[in-house]
Amino acid sequence: MRKLSAVQMPPPVRMGSRDLRHRAPKEDLCLPTKMREPLFHFTRHTLNNSVSSMLALITLPNLPDQQRSELIRGILAEYSSLRKNLNSGSGQLSQMQAAAEMQEFFLRLQRRFVFTSETDAFESDEEKQAFSRLINTARVQLDKLLGILNGDPYRQFPEKVSLFRLIGDLMPNPAEGTKHHVYRYPETQPVFLYADRFDTALVLENFFSNAFRACERKGAFPFIEVSAFIQEENPKMAEITIRDKGIGFKTEELLLIRSRKGFTSKDSEGPDHGIGIQHCRFLIEQHGGILEISSREGDGTDIIFTMPASTA
Repeated sequence: MRKLSAVQMPPPVRMGSRDLRHRAPKEDLCLPTKMREPLFHFTRHTLNNSVSSMLALITLPNLPDQQRSELIRGILAEYSSLRKNLNSGSGQLSQMQAAAEMQEFFLRLQRRFVFTSETDAFESDEEKQAFSRLINTARVQLDKLLGILNGDPYRQFPEKVSLFRLIGDLMPNPAEGTKHHVYRYPETQPVFLYADRFDTALVLENFFSNAFRACERKGAFPFIEVSAFIQEENPKMAEITIRDKGIGFKTEELLLIRSRKGFTSKDSEGPDHGIGIQHCRFLIEQHGGILEISSREGDGTDIIFTMPASTA
């Protein structure tokens, strides 16, 4: 990883195996208490996105439009009913029951439209495969949520992940009122990670959210540059940089991050800053990566971190 100017991050504290495929049982992760609620909220958010994407894939070309609309509305109503009990105030037992019932809900959808469908539900095999992948991802996320609620060691499920495709899925749609530009470089060299998709998405979304907010506080157009490449000196790791032109961190704020403490930006109405960064650091380090931050007050921030690269 390149040496950066400004305030540097300290060497990471290693907590677990660098290779997630060979993690020993004694190396199970203990999830910090402060991380449980953010992960819980993120699960609900990603489940909503997964359901929206799944329903968009179900075309049912052999059914009349009215029957198809009624079927989709029924699925959405069932999901909405289950999701109500996943709210924070429902109580732990109710949340666990709701998560288990939602896992069964996704399994029924997979059986109905992928394994035992009497009517073609999709226009192509590619759409059917995409639907099944979304189902499997949602079930893994719910399995993680059940573990969190039950106080079990935090589990990770590494797989091959297309970094830039994941970035595209996470970016808000400008048509929905969010004006921004994300410049990905290099476009011609896709990077694949061997990482937990849920953890990777959580890290990226946190960093993107901070970058957007930093640009808004400065009154600047939210222009964010994302670059990634496989390290020459260590081909097993990918280096990712997220650069914004926002308000930047003050020196004292960087020192708090360096000491692994959180802080609240007094002139910001958004969520606390540093706590989220520490969550990201935790997840990055569980993958054997490291995090560095270089920031120029009033002139933006560079977030640089490494994650395991897929060599397949």
